[in-house]
Amino acid sequence: MISAVRLDGTTACMTIEGATHTEVFRAYTRAVLVRPLRRGDIVVMDNLDAHKNERTIAPIKAAGAEVRFLPA
Repeated sequence: MISAVRLDGTTACMTIEGATHTEVFRAYTRAVLVRPLRRGDIVVMDNLDAHKNERTIAPIKAAGAEVRFLPA
């Protein structure tokens, strides 16, 4: 399960069979995560390579949200 958490609860949930890799996370970002994002939101992600891909980050920024990564 891939999901996001807001201060007011869980949002943007998606389930998959198998492991998450760059293409899966990119599809989740484009199809699920960006829908509830609002201008000024901050998306915090860990340092997984699948998260640090510009093609993954671009839709988040296009929605008006900022991306921050947890420290290594």
